[in-house]
Amino acid sequence: MTFASAVRYRLIKVYANVSKVLTGGILYLAPGFRVRIPDVAPARFPSAAARGPSAAARFPSAAARGPSGAASGAARKIPGIVWQTNFTRDVTLQVYACFAFNRWMAPGFEYRFMDDAQCDAFVEENYPGAVWSAFRRLQVGAARADFWRLLVLLKHGGVYLDMDACFTCDPGRFIVADAEGVFIEMNDASVSNYFLASAPGNPVLGEACDRIVRNIAEKSSDSVYSLTGPLVLDEVVRRRGVACIGFRGACVQGQFTNKRGQYIDRPGAYWQEAQQRVPIIAPD
Repeated sequence: MTFASAVRYRLIKVYANVSKVLTGGILYLAPGFRVRIPDVAPARFPSAAARGPSAAARFPSAAARGPSGAASGAARKIPGIVWQTNFTRDVTLQVYACFAFNRWMAPGFEYRFMDDAQCDAFVEENYPGAVWSAFRRLQVGAARADFWRLLVLLKHGGVYLDMDACFTCDPGRFIVADAEGVFIEMNDASVSNYFLASAPGNPVLGEACDRIVRNIAEKSSDSVYSLTGPLVLDEVVRRRGVACIGFRGACVQGQFTNKRGQYIDRPGAYWQEAQQRVPIIAPD
C-alpha cells in the first residue's frame, strides 16, 4: 500500500466512524426512522466503469504512455455493477450512509439491490434443479446471502458488497481490465467473501457453488462460515492458486454500522446468533 493509499484508508475509517456515531445518535432519538435503498440506481458516470486499466497499464513504461502521459484504458471483463442484498430495503440511517458512501466512491458503477423475495425469485428462475433445491433449504439469512452472491455474479458478473462494507477507493482503480475475478485476503491471509468482483461464468465461483450444493446435501457443517461462507471460497481460491489483494486496498467492513444499526428490525439475525436459534439447513 502506498503512502497516499494508507492516508486515504485512515481518513475513510475516521470519516465512517464519525458518521456511525452521529447516525447512531439519530437511531437512538428516532428508532423508527428508515430510508429506502433503491432496487436499481444508474452509474453517475457510466463511461468510467466501461473501461479500466489493463494489468500492464497500471505500471506503464514511459513508452507505453500517450502524449498526455496517461495510459489508455481497455474494455473491462468485470461489469460495472455493484450488487447488494438485505432482508429489507428500508434501512437505518447507518446502513444508508454506507450505501451512499459506496455510490460516491464508485461513480462509474450501476447499483442493484435484491431483498429476500427477489433473491428467491432470481435463483429459482436462473438455477432450477439442484441449485434451487439446495438454496431454498437454507434458513439463515447470512447463508442465503453467501450463496446468492456467488450465483448472481456467476450469472451477471460485477461487484458484491456486504451491506456493512465500504470501498476504500474507486473499484475502477483496482479492478484491472483483463481480470476474471478480484478476491481479497485478510491479515491472516484468509480469503473473505464480504467483497467479491467477478466476470460472468467465472470457474472459481462455479466450483464454489458446486461445493456449497454438496455441503448442503451432506450437511457437512453446523457453521455458516464453513458451510456456505468464506471458508468455501478460501479453499477454492487457494486450490486454484488465484492471486488476491489486501482488503485495505479495496474494501473494509463495519465502519459505518454497528449491530444495532444493522439488525434492529431483525434481532438475532447476525449469523453467529442465528445459527444457534435455528438449523442452518431445513429438513429434507
